[in-house]
Amino acid sequence: MRLFRREIAWVNFFHLSSFAYKILYNFILNLLKIYKYFYKFAKILKFNLNL
Repeated sequence: MRLFRREIAWVNFFHLSSFAYKILYNFILNLLKIYKYFYKFAKILKFNLNL
């Protein structure tokens, strides 16, 4: 019974860690998207300033 409980604890741990990894992954992807858009915007701004 104790072994079974420990296995459940491990499953919960893995579930929580995978959830955290998903959140972190999405956060990094969003940061990259924001960075890409900001980079494009900065390029356009620089181009307009040069003109």
